[in-house]
Amino acid sequence: MVQLDRSVVYRANGHVQVPASPGHDFEVKELQTPDDPTWAFVATVKGLGGWTKVTRRQRRGHRCFVGLRAGRPVHVAWLSLKEWSLVDGQYYPLPPQAAFLYDTYTIEELRGQGIARQAFAAIRTRLPIWGKQELYALVHSDNVSSIASLTANGFVPTPMAI
Repeated sequence: MVQLDRSVVYRANGHVQVPASPGHDFEVKELQTPDDPTWAFVATVKGLGGWTKVTRRQRRGHRCFVGLRAGRPVHVAWLSLKEWSLVDGQYYPLPPQAAFLYDTYTIEELRGQGIARQAFAAIRTRLPIWGKQELYALVHSDNVSSIASLTANGFVPTPMAI
């Protein structure tokens, strides 16, 4: 059994209603090529671990999504289709129908403007492409802004099911 300390598991599944875009020229893209200059933004986001973690996540097959406003990176979110992890560095398998959303970040000056909500919805709409029906996220119980973003996008607290 995995000890969660003070974190809460959230789950979303079912129909996704994509919210209105949080402003003109907003898009969410998956970073796929190593030469994409947007990787520099991902690697420098405070608290997400720098190039070492980016490289490790890429090797493990995790996917990185970036929200762009007028071409400027303003949000990052990581997605795993086969495993999930706590900060302990251990990886645990996901059920076949599940994906794990983690290390999401919106730049401070744009928080509260629907950026994360739009990004989460865009990621959720892609789940069927990979044969996934459920999306899980693990959030520290004190992280009020992340909990608000998740619940606004249809995530609900759930017993440990991953």
